[in-house]
Amino acid sequence: MIVVKVIGGLGNQLFQIAYAIALSKERNNCQIYLDISAFDKYKIRPFSASNLNLPDNISILDGDTLPASKTFFYSATQIMYRITQRILKEIGFKYQYGKIPHKLLQYLGLIYNFDTYFYRPTVQRSNLCLYGYFQNENYFKRHKLDIVHAFINKKKLDSVTESYKSKITQSTAIAVSMRLGQDYIDSGDFYICSGKYYKEGLDRLKERYPEADIFVFSDDIDKAKNILDKEVNITFIEQCSDCSSLYLMSLCDHFVIANSSFSWWGSYLGTNPKKSIIAPKNWFIYMDEVNNIYTENMELI
Repeated sequence: MIVVKVIGGLGNQLFQIAYAIALSKERNNCQIYLDISAFDKYKIRPFSASNLNLPDNISILDGDTLPASKTFFYSATQIMYRITQRILKEIGFKYQYGKIPHKLLQYLGLIYNFDTYFYRPTVQRSNLCLYGYFQNENYFKRHKLDIVHAFINKKKLDSVTESYKSKITQSTAIAVSMRLGQDYIDSGDFYICSGKYYKEGLDRLKERYPEADIFVFSDDIDKAKNILDKEVNITFIEQCSDCSSLYLMSLCDHFVIANSSFSWWGSYLGTNPKKSIIAPKNWFIYMDEVNNIYTENMELI
């Protein structure tokens, strides 16, 4: 059994679920339970991964699944983990301040990690609890085909999404994913991708694919329109849910992405074997070196 403490927006949710799927496949497809209790208080993004066709062995954790002692144990250790992380960060573990607790907690069946670095599990346990972001392809790359299949099969498309789908699939499509929302700007964790970055990335792809149509995905579509107001053959995706937008983005051929987990997944799920992906060379504001969130086929500018 694998329990996943699900947190964050759709992109973060997919990283967590993808890792759980990979671990489950190595444990005879054991049951995965998604603990979505964090969304009782977290109101910035909803839990929306349930709108995807997830594997049959994934279900929502309810109050009767675990004994009260186990629920308390998971909650208490998650709080202690975050406190330990903060202490290690303060005393000088600049980047990999989750490495030490990650190693120790594995012996208790706890895989906790909020770093972007890949920490390979070294202890084999049948019952696990996952807590963290796991923003690294190495956690699930060996099962990529299964994960892509699960995440791009949306349950049902509405008429708006169907209309956009038709337009995207009839052209060579460049997806531009622009994170511009105020929560991203205010977080203090990310470099803010400038309008210049998006334009430069788009210009690079237009040189390679001059006949391509452009499809823009953003959490603030009005700002996106202001930045790209001079572009032609451009469509701004509006009135779509996050799952619908992710699905449409995966249908595109090439990508300019923001430093966001949603953007990352939109490009990762794209099935074009020759896809070009432009990504920002700076992702997290507290890391100067390239971190493990980038995939091999990303071009950094």
